Order: sequence, then C-alpha cells, then structure tokens
Amino acid sequence: MKNPIFEKLADSIAEGNWFQQSLAVLALERLSEIEHDRPINIAIVGDRTIKDVRPVMTHLVSFLKYFEDPEYYQVFTGDRDGVESIVRKACEVNKISVKTVSQIDGKYTEVDRKDAEKETNDQLVELCDVMLVITGGSDKSTVSMYNKARSAGRLVSKRIVGAKKK
Repeated sequence: MKNPIFEKLADSIAEGNWFQQSLAVLALERLSEIEHDRPINIAIVGDRTIKDVRPVMTHLVSFLKYFEDPEYYQVFTGDRDGVESIVRKACEVNKISVKTVSQIDGKYTEVDRKDAEKETNDQLVELCDVMLVITGGSDKSTVSMYNKARSAGRLVSKRIVGAKKK
C-alpha cells in the first residue's frame, strides 16, 4: 500500500511548511528515488544540554501530528541526554515505537566516545527520510548532524528552544 504521507512531504517543500530548512532540490530528488510503500523514517535529535521537557514535547507532538497516523512512520533517536532522552521517554509514555541508535556501548575513552557519537549521528542521517532537530543553536554535534542531513537530501525541520529574547 502506498504511504500517502510521501506525497504530503513533497507538497510541503513547495509550500514552505515544516521543512523550510531542507535543500529543496536535493530533498525532492531523494523523495522521488525511495519506495513509497513503507513507513517514513523520522530521526528526532537535539542538544544534550536541553532539559526542559515542555518545549521539546510541544515540538514533538506537533511534528508527529503532521504524519497523521503512527502506521505511516517510525521514529529513531540517539542515546544522548537532553532532547533525545526526552524523546525516548515521551514515545514510551505515548506508546509510540522508537528505535534508539547507539554506537557507544563498550567505549570508555573520550576519543572512542566521540568517534562513537559521530558514528551514531551518521547512522541516524543515513536511516532517516525526515529529521526533526530541536536545538538551542550552539551544540556542535547537533549543528553538524543538521548540516549533514540537509546535504544528504533529507527533509529537515529545525526548532529553536531556549533562546533568550533581547
């Protein structure tokens, strides 16, 4: 059965809705190349320093409503603290299936952990069709993943939380 959300995603690029941070030409090209008879793979990532559950939940719930029905998508996230921890707990509470991607197990030195985090980030970008990035804007790992996802033709939506108004 064809997943109707794929067409909705293509339309949203033209309309500038959720995915205005995507590189439109790359995203449309990638959408045309993938099978539309499967769930959409959504990676939800963000800063490890964000601990406030409320804005993360607001963005998460609103974003997932866009996809209409859990049968149309699967959620992936990393194993870091902050946003990804909140996403894992929120999905568990709301009975949304979430797959945690991690390369950290058994890596104890700082160099090994950084390499493992980079591998996890790369795997999340590779797995996803769509990425929701929840950030304060200064986490280098999150910024890197955001840029990599855009360059890889993924549909990307970035939400800024915790920024102070002047």
